[in-house]
Amino acid sequence: MSWIQKLYETYDACAGNANIPDIEELCPVGYSVQNAHIEVVIDKDGMFRRASLIQKENNPKTLIPVTEGSAGRTSGEDPHPLCDSLQYCAGDYVQYGVRCTNIFSTE
Repeated sequence: MSWIQKLYETYDACAGNANIPDIEELCPVGYSVQNAHIEVVIDKDGMFRRASLIQKENNPKTLIPVTEGSAGRTSGEDPHPLCDSLQYCAGDYVQYGVRCTNIFSTE
């Protein structure tokens, strides 16, 4: 059996296993859990439809898709494909006095 097959079987055995203490359920491959504060809805054409605050008492953990580059970023510039922290989405983020690396191209 290859190591990748064994890894796959280990992942499947752990997914949803209530006997593993103090861990959240495993995310599917290619996803990560983030604390969402705002939910923005767009239509199939990319047009804004609505936005709403997510209440803290509703457990704002959201499963989001990630790329290989964005999944493990700690200070990298790779954005997540469909949703991200405001600093990765707002070109004027640094104008509001928040200290962060400007990731937007000037081109």
